[in-house]
Amino acid sequence: MPTVTRQRTRSPAVVAWLHLVRVFALTDRRAEQALRAFGLTHPQFGVLARLRERDGLTQQELSQRLLLDKSNLCRILTLLEGKGLLERQPDGEDQRVNRVLLTARGRRVLDQAVPAMDAMLEEQFRGLDRAGQRTLSALLRRLERAAAEPEALTPPS
Repeated sequence: MPTVTRQRTRSPAVVAWLHLVRVFALTDRRAEQALRAFGLTHPQFGVLARLRERDGLTQQELSQRLLLDKSNLCRILTLLEGKGLLERQPDGEDQRVNRVLLTARGRRVLDQAVPAMDAMLEEQFRGLDRAGQRTLSALLRRLERAAAEPEALTPPS
């Protein structure tokens, strides 16, 4: 007689995390495909997009904002610099600090890559209407704050 094993019920937090990981992996794969046309990887695009928002960040600031360790960021910056998409310049006040700046070529590449990424993300999130997308964003912001500072999350009343 076959043995029936009972599967343990997973907590909603674990199930939600598994869904997050899977959705991220699928979306990341599609992002890599979309960005390949521009000669970029997803992390490279992230660096350029962040600089588009605020050009002249230090390498330390980029590392913190993108959640990349310094060695990985340095590799990405070297590749992007080699492609002529950004440049590093010593800070005017502290020569030990490098400022990272987009080049005109980097801006042109972003002018094409950003709409392609936006279109891919619209397609990826088509399973949710606009209200659902806003709700998901609000919930993910709460989780992000909680992950950064566990005491920041207070359960709703």
